[in-house]
Amino acid sequence: MSDPEGAALLLPLAQEPWRRWATTGWQALANILLARGLQVAAAGPPLDGVTSLGAGETEVALLRGPWRVVVSDCNPLLGSALQGLWPVVALVGPDDIKIDNAPSPHWLVRSPAYCAPCRQMGCSNRPDSAAVCLDWLSLRQVLRGVDAALELPRHVGPANRL
Repeated sequence: MSDPEGAALLLPLAQEPWRRWATTGWQALANILLARGLQVAAAGPPLDGVTSLGAGETEVALLRGPWRVVVSDCNPLLGSALQGLWPVVALVGPDDIKIDNAPSPHWLVRSPAYCAPCRQMGCSNRPDSAAVCLDWLSLRQVLRGVDAALELPRHVGPANRL
């Protein structure tokens, strides 16, 4: 990526169906960020126009940055992302995520579903169940968090951390 200061990292890595936002939502988000002139890298399912990161590259990329914004679903790297330097927009459904002690500014984007967070494995409370709350999560809601992150001043790199 030639301009990491103008870059976004997308982490659609949730393995469980009840923690996944639709791939069409991730692609639409990537398209908007690309249209705004940001470079976009992503791990997980391939997205058109986006630099695809392999499994080994993702953790290193997350740590090194610098990223204007990291957007992640509830996956094993979310905790690391929340403890990093970069602003994170976390897409959550049934999970009850806390960001109170995270060092950087972060945003939780949760569905308007009355039942979220239910702390169950999807609507049927089974590992293979989908979660309506994530199905109802709109691109507009996600963009509110992303736009707030992009309005922040650009972050210093890890080598410049105090």
